[in-house]
Amino acid sequence: MSRPAVLFWVYRDLLVCRNRLDLLRRDNPDTAIFGLYGGPAAEADRFRDVLAPQLDDFWAFPDSESSKWKWLNGDLMLAAWYEARGRDLAWEHVFVAQWDMLVLRPLDELLPDLGDRDVLLSGVQPVAAVQPHWVWAKGGHAPTYTAFVEWAQTRFGAVEPQACLFVIACLPRALFEAYRELGVPATGYVEYRLPTIAKGVGLNLVDDPRFGSWSPADGRAGPANRRDRFLNGSRHPILLPTVLAELARSDGARVFHPYHGLFPLSPGWAARSPAWAAIASARAGRKAVSARTAKLLR
Repeated sequence: MSRPAVLFWVYRDLLVCRNRLDLLRRDNPDTAIFGLYGGPAAEADRFRDVLAPQLDDFWAFPDSESSKWKWLNGDLMLAAWYEARGRDLAWEHVFVAQWDMLVLRPLDELLPDLGDRDVLLSGVQPVAAVQPHWVWAKGGHAPTYTAFVEWAQTRFGAVEPQACLFVIACLPRALFEAYRELGVPATGYVEYRLPTIAKGVGLNLVDDPRFGSWSPADGRAGPANRRDRFLNGSRHPILLPTVLAELARSDGARVFHPYHGLFPLSPGWAARSPAWAAIASARAGRKAVSARTAKLLR
């Protein structure tokens, strides 16, 4: 496939966003990076001033929807970006880099080869496999889910609803065109709406095993394994000792979500740091580092 562009999606913690953008630019110097701002309208100019010089384009979502609406309808925000700006930019796939995602390897090395009708998502599976314990398809959310399924079946026939964990997403232009032509309503939730629509219009859903993912509500196989914990849908951020422990492994993870802290830009920083051995040898998240080690990391 051609090199994917990056759609850098930001809406809070400007200092962290700038750090993420610096890392993306460091590791992907020849890649187009487009900015999508989805935070409060009053902050849009501040984000633009700080981030736009390193972006190939910057666009702010103009509607005054609530933060909850934007969280539930992330795919519709992406579709709005495409309609207003993305259609006129040069790209075949966009990798959606969220502000709280830490990417520590060039995308060319991380992503599989994708065809122009391939949709890469993490945690793809039929909704039926998770429906008994997935909050978004049962209980108080069941009527909304049912309404979306009825809408999808009206348009696509007997399509099997799909679920994903909306963390890793590398999306083709064809998917955005489908959203544009269908006029997708804000009914349901991005984590089943996006993969179901992709399947409904005949695109190929790709779930790369290198991007293991996990949600606290996922009861399929009990607790998450080591790799799956690093791309997860919980509210508990991954911490620096965990990241450093993975970087010390040749087969370790290089993408983490959610990660809320800053990360040093120097590519050899970890190996040169006196704290490296102490942190890399600690079991991720289970052994607190010493006060001396913490001071060295400041």
